[in-house]
Amino acid sequence: MSGSIDNAGAILLAAGASTRLGQPKQLLPFRGGTLLGHVCRMARAAGCAPVVVVLGAEAARCAAALRKEVPADNAMAQTVECAAWVNGMGASLKAGLRALCDLAPACAEAVVLLCDQPLVTPDLLRALWLARRTRGAPAAACRYDGTVGPPAVFGREIFSEIAALPDAAGARSLLTRHALAGTLACVDFPDGTLDVDTPADAARLRA
Repeated sequence: MSGSIDNAGAILLAAGASTRLGQPKQLLPFRGGTLLGHVCRMARAAGCAPVVVVLGAEAARCAAALRKEVPADNAMAQTVECAAWVNGMGASLKAGLRALCDLAPACAEAVVLLCDQPLVTPDLLRALWLARRTRGAPAAACRYDGTVGPPAVFGREIFSEIAALPDAAGARSLLTRHALAGTLACVDFPDGTLDVDTPADAARLRA
């Protein structure tokens, strides 16, 4: 898909402790860099600017690794540390939204990504953005494995709903609410089932 996302920033959630994996999933080697750096580059290649990377566990190591892979400027990537990351994904999402709005006050949309979905592509992100715009929906999300989830695009008109999320509730709860209300645009993403939570997942990633 040609074209570029316009007037949308990205929030890349990368604060988790990877307890089931036993090592920081953000730093797993992938395509010549780290998994974190790869997803960040996919967001930027789609046209998202700025890209806000929310860190928590192993924040210093992740930030240092990202600096080696991705230039740290407003057009490429800015890191923000979420002190409350242990409370849940909602805390990280809200921290990312605050940082995005500070960096780009006129930003019309937020593209929310997870650092452990390695098969995300710029075309997928552009398709989500276009689906939301075409339908005039407040949000668009990926459909996989019988559910909806990130990556997702949220319009500015529902930024307040993100800000009101409990710390423990992530983007999926908000997407499910809009899906039930019929106000969610969806894009099929079968590869969304591949995420990295366990050593077996990491082996699949290497393969």
